[in-house]
Amino acid sequence: MGAGILLLSYALNYYSFLALNAVRLPLIAVILIGFAYSRGYNPIKLDRRSLLVLTIAGILGLSIGNALFLLGITSIGVARAVPLSSISPILSTVVGSVFLRERVTPKVYLSAVLVVIGIIQITIG
Repeated sequence: MGAGILLLSYALNYYSFLALNAVRLPLIAVILIGFAYSRGYNPIKLDRRSLLVLTIAGILGLSIGNALFLLGITSIGVARAVPLSSISPILSTVVGSVFLRERVTPKVYLSAVLVVIGIIQITIG
């Protein structure tokens, strides 16, 4: 993963973050669908609710999230953008409990907050 991020930061010297995002996302989608089929899962046979959730998650998480990540690398550099991108545990905890109705214990919330605090301390120095 580290090498891929360094290659992305190098590519950002020559291409815009939107252009890189437009190339990365379809490639990632093809690879993930290939893995799904290789494991016997047919993503085409989804019910409407699952398809809607996956579509929204893909649009928000992948396109917007990756574009902001690449913009962050461009703006503040790799050394700061990568740790900041690691705050996703708190976001996924909230999304999982609110939208997916997962049972989340106070321990899980505390763990997510501690991860975010650690990332902030690494980033600020």
